[in-house]
Amino acid sequence: MKNIFVFLVLTAFASSFLTCSDDNSLPTNYGQFELNPDNSISMDGNISADTPIDLKALLDDHPDVKDIKMKNCAGIELSPQTLEAARLVRSNNMNTHIESDGLISRGGLNFFLAGVKRSKDPLGRIGVGSWEDELGNEATDFDFGDSVHTPYLNYYVEMGIQFLLASDFYYFSIQAAGPDDLFILTDDLIDDYGLLKE
Repeated sequence: MKNIFVFLVLTAFASSFLTCSDDNSLPTNYGQFELNPDNSISMDGNISADTPIDLKALLDDHPDVKDIKMKNCAGIELSPQTLEAARLVRSNNMNTHIESDGLISRGGLNFFLAGVKRSKDPLGRIGVGSWEDELGNEATDFDFGDSVHTPYLNYYVEMGIQFLLASDFYYFSIQAAGPDDLFILTDDLIDDYGLLKE
């Protein structure tokens, strides 16, 4: 009986040790995402096909993470990858933040807007500009109210921005700079368009 008891104790200890070892062996780097010691995520790099895959893997391993600190991030405005990654952020009730050396634009901006709470350091920057399709057409080549603009407006509304404000922001953005340039929003414009949210 004593031997059985000792065996059970050793088995429980070994199981506990293995569990701890598994937790400690989880990765902290997932493509452009890195898990920080404070349990936040640093994000650096443009959104690509790997972005939603890497983010999902990180959240599967670290489901309690809630804050994403963004550095430099752009990408195609409403690519399937941008939408999938952004909806992962919103469905997991995550917050987004632009760091002091950060610049987000285009797809990176749309990803940022998925945050339930959105904030930035004083020197964090947001850039806007027109998009260009695969045929070389720019957003401003299409009339105001053309259906080509609808997916962008719908996305902003999906992320909780009122339609009229979303429309004002979108049409301002596509006229502010060409597809190869960026217009950096002032703090007043960021406030006017409700891009930050507490």
